[in-house]
Amino acid sequence: MSYQKIPIGKAEADPEAQSRIIYDVKDLMKSIETVGQLEPVLAYEKGGKYYVYVGMRRLYAIKNLYETKGKPETIKAEITAELDRETKRKIIIEENSEKARKNLTVYDKIWLVWQDSPLVEEMAEEGLLSSLNSGHPNYATESRWKNCGNGMNGTRS
Repeated sequence: MSYQKIPIGKAEADPEAQSRIIYDVKDLMKSIETVGQLEPVLAYEKGGKYYVYVGMRRLYAIKNLYETKGKPETIKAEITAELDRETKRKIIIEENSEKARKNLTVYDKIWLVWQDSPLVEEMAEEGLLSSLNSGHPNYATESRWKNCGNGMNGTRS
């Protein structure tokens, strides 16, 4: 696999690819600080910026290291063409194993539904959205979440 080293200041998260509200990267920061970045992220270039769509934890860990320690100054990235949403969806699903999706918090799941993430339908089929139906009257049922689109009540706000 070939990759480029791109300046960390030019790397941004692709908003369509985010699957969590908060990315816990402390452990990854320690690893990258010790052994370096082992796997490149996947990104596309647009308007002088590089938008990462696979490797969010790596991106945030390296950005945090740069902000706190001044290094690394670059991130390893495999640069691809800008992809349509459906193609990105397939790649993101492949990258995010079932185990990783099981570790999402309720807030992360709500975020994915709210953003109309490509992972929502597959997660619903696997029963991974069941924690949204806690029996509390303020929670919607899994089927309602699955079908609500970007709005809390099925409409965009």
